[in-house]
Formats: sequence, structure tokens, C-alpha cells
Amino acid sequence: MPVSVYLVEDEEWIRKGIKKMIRWEELGLALSGEAEDGLTAREEILRIRPQIIVSDIRIPRLDGLALVREVQKVCPVKAIFISGYREFEYARQAIELEAVSYILKPVEKEELNHVLKQTVEALTREQKNRKDADYGKASFLMDVLDERVSDASLSLRTQKTDNCNHCVLLIPGKEPKECEEGLKTILGEREDRMMEAKLFRKGKEEWVIIFSSRNKRQFQERARRLAHVLKERTGSRGSWALGGTVTGFAGIPVSYHQAWQAYAHRDISSGNGICVFTGEENKDLRLPSGVRIEAVKFAVETADGQKLRQELSLLRQEFYAMGNMGMQEIWDDIFYICMELIRALQKNGIGTGRYYEACRLAMNRHFLHRDMQDAFDWFEGLLVQMCADVKSSRAKNIQIAVEKVREYIDAHYTQSLSLTEMAEMVYVNPSYLSTSFKRLTGYGFVDYVIRRRMDRAAEILRETELGIAETAELTGYENVRHFSRLFRKVWGKTPSEYREGCRRERET
Repeated sequence: MPVSVYLVEDEEWIRKGIKKMIRWEELGLALSGEAEDGLTAREEILRIRPQIIVSDIRIPRLDGLALVREVQKVCPVKAIFISGYREFEYARQAIELEAVSYILKPVEKEELNHVLKQTVEALTREQKNRKDADYGKASFLMDVLDERVSDASLSLRTQKTDNCNHCVLLIPGKEPKECEEGLKTILGEREDRMMEAKLFRKGKEEWVIIFSSRNKRQFQERARRLAHVLKERTGSRGSWALGGTVTGFAGIPVSYHQAWQAYAHRDISSGNGICVFTGEENKDLRLPSGVRIEAVKFAVETADGQKLRQELSLLRQEFYAMGNMGMQEIWDDIFYICMELIRALQKNGIGTGRYYEACRLAMNRHFLHRDMQDAFDWFEGLLVQMCADVKSSRAKNIQIAVEKVREYIDAHYTQSLSLTEMAEMVYVNPSYLSTSFKRLTGYGFVDYVIRRRMDRAAEILRETELGIAETAELTGYENVRHFSRLFRKVWGKTPSEYREGCRRERET
């Protein structure tokens, strides 16, 4: 059954163009509907329930970001945003909505179809995972934490115990197996029976401990003390985070998300301790100086690896100097700079789909990076790849330019040809074209023109009885003496000697 796609774009001609670009049958897609404004789209989407939304951001009545945000509250959907605008906030919100991609106008056909193909593959994997998952083996608390328990079922299970206090301790990262075993041992040995502590491995790289107690007195402080004991005795090197206290099982997901907020916004100068949710985690975006960002961008655009390393070192110093920076702020800044670089590369005709995907994955998994050093290592790796792609793109572009110039010379060698005019034709610097032409063809520009003319002159002398003056004229020379001198330089003979030699070869 085809994957359903809903298209939202207020400009009809753009909407038609996008529909023509998509390889519907090849990708297994079907258009389920389209709209030119957000409110109409919302009503139809909630009724039709498509699997993919392709939407412009700036649309009337309800913008694309708000549209997807409202739809996702009711039904899961994959979002692909298309926009002619490049504000950081748009890209950030797209990431937070787990958008598949954020494509800048004008839309490239191959990029759009590549993104749609990846989206279809992701939907297929998710459907398989849902079928293979065995939710029946999960404990009740884990079901509550993952918000897989309905309100009716929760009320039925907890009508006698719903006044318990809970808070969630988050243990993210790639800790060794011994950490999990150590946690189980310590929790089994502890003497405080007034507070339960259940350990769950929530994911491949994430554990949680759910603390529970009927006794409200100093519950949060007791949970925090136990968390410190667990961390110290297991020898964990990463940061942990403790969510706020909630009452009732239904609040457990809230405490879990609070723990994630505390962890994401942890202060880079606080070391690898335990972050506690305070409710003041969100901070305004503070960026390094524009001069520093522009210097990094220039180093990437010029593919200057040494300059890039120098500027990244200075950028890192600026981050430290800004003070009171949390890891989430570090990532926000890095993400902002990445978006600026991606825009610059797009402007230079370099494909940027994989950079956007790398940023999306990093934002979803940045908890694996323990500190700013880890974050900058990832950032530098991405920028080094950008430099390599800039070099590769330049090499490819100059090859195309040289081939185009060579073909033009082959077709118009009798005309007056100028290196400057040829450089303007292929939009490159004349000096760069000159050195690249010789490197790729083995001839300088002028030498290649002369060689092409002399090859043709030799052909005329071999196969016709035309005179030397006529041959010179046919190959672009008015001065017969100049023509003869060049011919002898290339072939080692005068035109008359060359023709006579060809006659003797035919007679023997």
C-alpha cells in the first residue's frame, strides 16, 4: 500500500512544481491531499491521517511549524519543511519537531526525492519495530514512564496507591556493564526501606532509577543523597540528572522529562556530578562574536584546514570566556553555526542533505557527548568533512569547466579565442582556468589552440591540394609566414615539406 503524502504550499505554481518533481510510483508514494493554508490543511490531515507532510513554513492562517505541532498531538506524522527563509529559529523548531528535513527553496528535485526515500525507509523500519516489540514483558512502572498506559488503565491500577511520591534519576551515556550490575547490588544492600528505588534499562545507552515513597518528608533530598551514593560507589564518570518530585504514577513521565532538561542544560563548569531540575533551565541564546563565526565560515568556504583549526581553537576560548554556559546552550550555538555554514554551502551549489541529517542526529543524541570537548570534537569533524566536500566540488566543477572550454575550442578553433572570454563563459577566474587547463589537458590554453589548428592544417595538407595560403586561412591565420612558422614548430617541417612527405608515403 502506498505511503500517503499531504502537500501544503500557498503558491499554486510551486505546489504543482513539487508534485511534478516527486517520483511517486518509484518511491511508493501517493498524494492524499493538498492545501494552500494551515487551517484547511489541519482539518484535512486530522481526517485523512497521512503518513508524511511536506509543508512550507510561511503559509497563511496557521504556519507550517504550528500545523505540524498541532497534528503531532493527535497522530504521528513525518514532517518535511520547505522554506525560502533561513532564520535559525525555524530550523531549530523543525529539529524539535523531529522533522525529517528542512529544505531551502528553490527545491532541488534530487534532494527532495532523496529525503522522501529516507522517510519511507524510516516509516518501514518503525512499522516493523512496532510489530516486533513485546510490550507485555515491560513492568508497569516502565509502561508508565514510556507513557504506554491509558488513563483508564492507570486509574484502575493505582486507585489505592496514587498518592505516592516519585522522582526519576537519569543515567545517560555509554557506561560499562559493571555499572548496571553495581547499581543492582547497591540498591539491594541499602537499608532505607522507606523509599523504593527501581532500576530500568530504558535504552541501549540510558538507564533510569525511579524513586518512590509515601513519606513526603525530605523525599527529594533523600533521593538526591542516594543518587550521590550510587554514583560514587559505581565510579561513573558521566553526569547524571534528577527530575522533580511528582505525586502519583501519572507524574513519572513529567519527572523523567525534567531530568532530561536538567541534563541537557547542565553547566559545562560543574564537572560530572548530578544535575538537579530547578525549573530555570531554559536560557536565551548567546552567540560568540559575529567576527569569529564569519572567520570559521570563511575557512570552510575556502577549504583552508589549517585556518579552520586555528579559528575553532579561538571559538572554543570564546565559549569558555562567556561563562555560565550549559551544554544545551553549547549545542544551540554549534547548531546555529552549522545552519549558517550549510546555507553558505548551498549558495555555492554544494549538496547539504547529509549535513542537515548529521545535525538532526546530533541534536537527538547529544546526551552521548559528556562535555564541551566531546561537542567540539563532533563539530570539528563535521566542518572538516565540509572542507573536504568544498575541495571535491571545486575539483569537479573545474573539470567540467575545462572540458567545456576544450569542446568550445575544438568547435571554434578558427576564430579568435581569448582566455579571459573563455573564463567568463564558465564563470571562473582566468588565472585559475589557465593553470587548471594545463593540469588537466597537458597543454597551456594558447598551446592547445595552436595544436588544434595545426592538426587541422596537417589534415588539409594530407587530403587536399589547397595552397598554403588557403590552408592558413582555413585554420584561422591571415599571415602565411606566421602560420608556416607555427606549423614547423609543431610538426618539425614546413607545410610544403609536410605535404611532400605525405605524397612520398602514399607512393611507396
